[in-house]
Amino acid sequence: MRPDAVFYTICHIMAVASALSFAQPLKTVKVGEQVWMKENLNVDRFRNGDLIPEATSVAQWENACVSGQPAWCYYRNDANNGSVYGRIYNWYAVSDPRGLAPKGFSHT
Repeated sequence: MRPDAVFYTICHIMAVASALSFAQPLKTVKVGEQVWMKENLNVDRFRNGDLIPEATSVAQWENACVSGQPAWCYYRNDANNGSVYGRIYNWYAVSDPRGLAPKGFSHT
């Protein structure tokens, strides 16, 4: 998979995960032995509190990907889509060691 591919990040947690530390309450559903978020991830900060830069144009998105920098955007760069789809993260945000998914969750 190309590192500049767009990822809609959906998170899940294993049944024996640690306590969650997240600013907003998470809506979850249990499927088998896994607990899944009911909504797409919609955060603008890494788990450690660092801001993830927003790409507000195709040029900014491409620049972030080419330079290996984390970024997020709204679908079609329309903030109204945030409540429907959450945010879209590039590979560099998804794989950043500061953590994108809430504590105890992993992304797939």
